[in-house]
Amino acid sequence: PTVGTGWEDQVPVRELEWEVLRVAQEQAGATRGNHLFSPWGNDASLPSSPPRALDHFLQPKPPAVNIRAIQGTQERAKLLAEERERKRRAAAAVAAREAMCKRVSEAGILGEETLRRIVHTLTALSAVHRGQSALNGRMGTKNLWIVKPSAKSRGRGIQTFREIDRLMEYVEVGEKSSSALWVVQKYMENPLLIAKRKFDIRQWVLVTDWNPLTIYFYDECYARFSAEPYSDKDEDLDKAYVHLVNNSITKYAENFHDKVIAENGVEIKDCMWNMSQLEEYLRHQNGGKEIFATHCKQRMRDIAKYALVCAQGQIEHRKNSWELYGYDYMIDDEFRPWLIEINSSPACDYSTGVTEQFVPKALSDVIKVAVDLREWENGGREGAKPEIGGWENIYKGI
Repeated sequence: PTVGTGWEDQVPVRELEWEVLRVAQEQAGATRGNHLFSPWGNDASLPSSPPRALDHFLQPKPPAVNIRAIQGTQERAKLLAEERERKRRAAAAVAAREAMCKRVSEAGILGEETLRRIVHTLTALSAVHRGQSALNGRMGTKNLWIVKPSAKSRGRGIQTFREIDRLMEYVEVGEKSSSALWVVQKYMENPLLIAKRKFDIRQWVLVTDWNPLTIYFYDECYARFSAEPYSDKDEDLDKAYVHLVNNSITKYAENFHDKVIAENGVEIKDCMWNMSQLEEYLRHQNGGKEIFATHCKQRMRDIAKYALVCAQGQIEHRKNSWELYGYDYMIDDEFRPWLIEINSSPACDYSTGVTEQFVPKALSDVIKVAVDLREWENGGREGAKPEIGGWENIYKGI
């Protein structure tokens, strides 16, 4: 095989080198990088038509096969199927490259006037709807970002950064491990603190069908606290006990069992509260007003619904299956909940007294929905509609 270094020139490549190039080309961004950083001109402009497919140069051409000459129906059908699949993949690769080249060719350096209009528009929008910029709080941004390995759980590998150079260095070192994909999120800079500690809310959401999409929201949740007081100082950004609330992390802190008293006089035991304790705290701190039910719960329901509706097209429907998700929310200092992440297979162990009470009750109610209610809806059970415990059906598609 041969490889092209420009549009027309080709150089011979040995079989071993071809394999290395083929594997390297499959890495994300390799093709885009080849198109951008090319000797086509200092203005980084692209030709009007996309380059010839690198596959044409890098992959050895399969030997020609005279399908009609092959005897045997099964072998002929197999070769026909392989030929169709090869053509389909080739066409898909060409289409993807053409679309990518079109997007890249449209990119250019933003002029001063364009930048001015963008800043003006964003400022006007933020005055009407603050959106995610509210994560920075009212005092401006401290440029905090949180990085998570996409293939790990229980808080492993999570770090907080303020400087892009340190963030990129951390990710590049991490790419040498088995987990090469990362999630980078804007860090909430104005979290609501209780007893000077950061916390999140673990909320269970149940999907009993993807076609039509059917979503249930549990009426109870619980709060998970960090083991140490919150700090966004540079020297504290890498302290897991300050920034992470996962029980799999906090249980190893020396002060995990310390007696921590919240501002309303209630103890935070083992870094957890049940929903009633959280509701009472918010009520106490706001002159008896019902904050959680009126300001938080409905927004949490909406977020749960919209996130699943957005992902619906990417999920393959399997009949008679269901899925339990653990949604993690944080609340900012204006009592707005924000979705942090969605976990499949949420923890069901009795890690603290709070989960020892929550988990068995919630799991029992899962069976009521996934088994009893489904059997009744399918006509396999007579009588009144079964009770579904604490689950609320918040969405059912058409």
